[in-house]
Amino acid sequence: MTNRILVCSHLDSNFLEEATKFNMKAGSTLLFSLIHNGHFSIANIGDSVGYVLKDNGYLMKKTIDHTPDRTDEYTRLAELGSLITTKNGVKRVEGELTVTRAIGDLDHKNFIISEPEVTTAAIEEDDDLLILSSDGILRVYDEQTFALKLHQLRQIQRAQGLDLSFISRCLLDEACQNFYCRDNVSLVIIDLAKHLVEYRTSQQASIMPDRKLHQQFSMPFMPPVNY
Repeated sequence: MTNRILVCSHLDSNFLEEATKFNMKAGSTLLFSLIHNGHFSIANIGDSVGYVLKDNGYLMKKTIDHTPDRTDEYTRLAELGSLITTKNGVKRVEGELTVTRAIGDLDHKNFIISEPEVTTAAIEEDDDLLILSSDGILRVYDEQTFALKLHQLRQIQRAQGLDLSFISRCLLDEACQNFYCRDNVSLVIIDLAKHLVEYRTSQQASIMPDRKLHQQFSMPFMPPVNY
C-alpha cells in the first residue's frame, strides 16, 4: 500500500512541476492494476472505473468513484474549507471539478489529493476479465449494456482466437464513431482466467522437482543381512 501511495505522490509532484512551468491547469484520473500470484490489486484516483467480468457475463464494479457525492470525501473537503456547489444535479469542488482526487489540478491542490484507494482480491474460478476504463465510455453505455457487449465480444474473441485488443477496439470505435463521444474513452482489458491457469501451472511445476528429488533419493528399506 505504502509503495503505491509513494508512486502516485511522486507522479503528482512531477506533473505539478511541469504544470507550474508551462502554466497548465489540467489534471487527470489514475487507475492501474498489479496482477501477481493469483491475486489482483487495483489502485484508483478519481472516477475511472475497475470491473471484473464474470464467466456468466455479470459485471462487478471493484472501485468507488472519488466525487463530492461520497460522504467521506465531502466531509474531508468541508473540513479543509472547500466550497462544494451543485449544478444540474452534479456536485463540484470549488464550482469546477467533479472529482475529489486527481493527479495535477494545480489550482485546487489544497483540496484535491493524489492518494489512491487500493482494492486487492484473489482471482476466483469464475473471474474472466479485468476491465480498467475511463468514465467516458460509461457516458455512452450504461453498465448493463457495457456488460452485455463485453461478454458478447469476449465470446467472439475466444472463438476466433483473436487478441484481447479486439474487444477494446470494437467498443472504443463504436463509442467514438457511432455515438460521437467527446470524453476520454480509454479501455484496458486483462485476462484474469488465463493468469489463474498460468499461476496454478507454475505452482505445480515448482513442486514437481521436489517430488522427483524425493523419488531419486528415497530407497526402499533393506533389512540387515547376517552372514
